[in-house]
Amino acid sequence: MVAALTLACGSGGGQGSGAEGPTTVAEVLAAVDGLQGEPRRQKLVELAEAEDRPFRLYSASSGDVVDAEVEAFTKATGVRVESYRASATDLTQRVLTENQARYADGADVLFNDYKQMLIYSAQGLLQPLPTPAAEGIDPAFVRPDWIGATMYAYVAAWNVDQVRTPPRSWPELLTQYKGRLAIFDVDYDWFATLVQDMVRQGMSEDAAVDLFRQAAQGSQLVDQHTLGANLLAAGQYPFVTSAFGYRIDVLKKTGAPVDWQPAVTPIVALPLGLGIPHTTDNPACAVLYAEWRLGDTQKLMADEFALSPTNPQYGGVLAQYPGQVLTVDEKTLTVDESRWKDLYAQVVRGTSSKVTG
Repeated sequence: MVAALTLACGSGGGQGSGAEGPTTVAEVLAAVDGLQGEPRRQKLVELAEAEDRPFRLYSASSGDVVDAEVEAFTKATGVRVESYRASATDLTQRVLTENQARYADGADVLFNDYKQMLIYSAQGLLQPLPTPAAEGIDPAFVRPDWIGATMYAYVAAWNVDQVRTPPRSWPELLTQYKGRLAIFDVDYDWFATLVQDMVRQGMSEDAAVDLFRQAAQGSQLVDQHTLGANLLAAGQYPFVTSAFGYRIDVLKKTGAPVDWQPAVTPIVALPLGLGIPHTTDNPACAVLYAEWRLGDTQKLMADEFALSPTNPQYGGVLAQYPGQVLTVDEKTLTVDESRWKDLYAQVVRGTSSKVTG
């Protein structure tokens, strides 16, 4: 749904009125090269004001997060935003359709999950984004044409009324609670990442997969992360294997008997990134937004929505568990996707029942 804030990016004469200005991300970054802090921000605002077209953000974040980002960005910069929000795959379908149709009024910034950002990159839709705002962000979340601005942390979470001394490693959890877990039916990427890590630690792949297979026997399959977290809080089962950490934090703040810390490690992370398409006609607005979102806005999102920053200086999982966070491997989501999906489907086939939302 398009937000109500639909004024132009800037209110100046703009390129649309014949004024000259940067037309690419590279030209914008060259115009602010050497500037830092507030002088850099003000120069970007000045360039943005010269762009007299609506600034459009396409995002797969939840509606409340998008609304908060749009409001905070406009308050900080004076730039108003048209926002379009959809699920990750629906957003990508729109982006690809618009690109194929050469639609002139598409996104100026794309914000989506890791897999979708890889699709945009592979399709050549994104401009290089060598911004200094990426400094301090974990290198695992920085790509030439998109940068992770927040991340989902897959965590093992438990009901504190049922679990007094939680295990600290995955072999412990999968062995001690086999048959008593809630397992999400779509998290093949989490499964693949942990299996690959166990192999790096000296276990054979067959042995690692068998740990998960035995743990799944008699456990419960769940189709939605929010549903699984709510049922955990209700005492439906003692453990969920791959909850989103922020969802457990939100429930805990409301008084629900759930927790995920001290964490079962390693933790698997799935970044949500932002990129600027080649088709943008608001490159200054786009760079302004990107640098704003990659900076201390990460702390704002962490404080308000428990979204974990990709820059550990703002806290979150990376700061709490240095060296114990694994990023989903790119091959897992691309060339090896079918293999891992099939293997995960075989593993969870042994669950006793499935709960759907």
